[in-house]
Amino acid sequence: MTERILIVDDEEDHCTLFRLLLEEDGYEVVTVGSGDQALELLQTDREFVAALVDVVMPGIDGIETVKAMQESPETKRIATILMTAGQAKNMENVANGAFYKPMDINKLEGLIQEAIQKRLSRRQAFEG
Repeated sequence: MTERILIVDDEEDHCTLFRLLLEEDGYEVVTVGSGDQALELLQTDREFVAALVDVVMPGIDGIETVKAMQESPETKRIATILMTAGQAKNMENVANGAFYKPMDINKLEGLIQEAIQKRLSRRQAFEG
């Protein structure tokens, strides 16, 4: 089964760019334009290995979206990566990874894999 990634960003151009890059790397990608839409989708579709979540969005911001994902038993296993064009406090403390736009696109795959491994390590530590 192909690994799936959720992209949450209100900037359609960013969603398209990340979708194209990640599909090229073999991922199946689903995009939504807000934290509200992400949380609604995740009520019924939770088969994602990672979520790239923009910090600044209308409605529920990215930090609150990630916190809600981590508090839910159904979605806390999804690795989360926060992304922002500005500075956001404690991004690394909230999510499994963080990056600042614009970023070196060549580092995106490594960042995703690192976030997935952090999530798996934390889960194993709590279960083991």
